Amino acid sequence: MLEWLEDFGELEKERGELYKRHGRPIPIRFEDKSSGREKGTSKDYDIVAFSSEHASSVESEGISIASDAEIIRLTEDVSNPLTISIEDGKEVTMNMAFIFDSSLPSKIKIRLGKHASLDIYETFSSNFSSDGILSQEMELDESSKLNLVALHKEPANANYALLSLVHSGKNAEARLTNVFAGGNRLHHGTIGVAEDGGSIASSTVAVAGSSQIIDLSSLLVNEGRNSSIESLTRAVVKDNAECLVKELAKVRQSAEEASTYIEEKGLLLNDGASFVPMPDMAVDTNNVANASHSSAVFPLGKKSIFYIMSRGVSEGNARQLFATGFLEKLLTGKFGSEKGKIMLEEAEASLNSKLRS
Repeated sequence: MLEWLEDFGELEKERGELYKRHGRPIPIRFEDKSSGREKGTSKDYDIVAFSSEHASSVESEGISIASDAEIIRLTEDVSNPLTISIEDGKEVTMNMAFIFDSSLPSKIKIRLGKHASLDIYETFSSNFSSDGILSQEMELDESSKLNLVALHKEPANANYALLSLVHSGKNAEARLTNVFAGGNRLHHGTIGVAEDGGSIASSTVAVAGSSQIIDLSSLLVNEGRNSSIESLTRAVVKDNAECLVKELAKVRQSAEEASTYIEEKGLLLNDGASFVPMPDMAVDTNNVANASHSSAVFPLGKKSIFYIMSRGVSEGNARQLFATGFLEKLLTGKFGSEKGKIMLEEAEASLNSKLRS
């Protein structure tokens, strides 16, 4: 299904075109280092359970989770990625925290069978100084449902690229929430393809501070009839940080009655911060249910800060209140289960810590 998306090629091509169209140089470039690796030299990484319930189900040998999912040891060998497979009709909830000692591993695969359902909550934290690349490939079979929530809180000196490949099959539903609260230079690329009746809903929350650069790009393709794609991004930018969001939505000729929507919004906490939205759209059919995009940049004005401070709130807390309220829409409703509420608390704590620093 995803052979043509096996590397950065397609996304990087579209990414370069978007930057060129907007007259900007690409701030972050990563090369896929996996192709030059020699087999047999891979290194194992630690997989740490996010909850005691999950910990009790992890076997010490082989690292398999219950009977519903298969996990292969996480290594740098692209031919042996971590794989999570959910059988037809199964409903599974997983909570996982990944801690890496050096560069990020190459690939994580998630496979859902027909009418399968997976709620997965992931926390990524790492101790590495070199550039890291991670690709996460998600394949949804007919009428399956995926709810993936990921919190990224890598250390401040980490430079890394995350590539998410999502294929939503016939009448399948993929809901993706990514919260970025760490790193130095980050490139997150998303390629999403929705078949007949398939849907992809992506929510991205980011806080950038100091001199950090967050570079978000998406290639979203409505491939089938009645398919639906929605991508919402909210970023809070402070200090001398920069956040760039480039998204291209494509509605194929075969995607009649399809719906696609892109929203990119940024809140600037001071004059030195920068948020650059670059939405784009290509529609190849006249019979489309909806095809639209919006973008906005909101500088936080002194009058707004003064108004909150007049109620007895300090300047720092006033900025944090505005930022938290700005991000709340994308965080609310994305963490439905009890395990999701735990993840939400951790995500909010990480974001608030970044805003206070």
